[in-house]
Amino acid sequence: MPYFISDVVKDTALTHIKTNVTRLVLTVGEPTTFANANTNNGTGSGQKCAEVTLIAADLTLGDGPTDGRKVECAAKNAVPVIANGTVDHWAWLNVSGSAIIAYGPLSPSLAVTTSGTVNIPVHSHIYRDATAIS
Repeated sequence: MPYFISDVVKDTALTHIKTNVTRLVLTVGEPTTFANANTNNGTGSGQKCAEVTLIAADLTLGDGPTDGRKVECAAKNAVPVIANGTVDHWAWLNVSGSAIIAYGPLSPSLAVTTSGTVNIPVHSHIYRDATAIS
């Protein structure tokens, strides 16, 4: 028996992401809390090495690669590095709400230093079609 969730439902969730994400950060390790993801690596338990402000126009909704729907973040080039480290995750933050909205792995990981910049490629969060749990 097939399962179905309307694209309207998926897009409602993805629109929440699109309208509430205000910052893209690159982190050392999987972001553990908003405070850690929003604090520079090397400062207490901070994990952030680079950040860039996002606006709703930086995020677009569309079809997922094989199923479902996605919200995709545009590439950001020459983003200043604010802390040394090897970044392996991206995170979308809502700064005013002190929340991590979404995050994912960055592959391959990148060694970054404060004397440089980093190019952040296009990346996305996918809301997959429904499946049954048996």
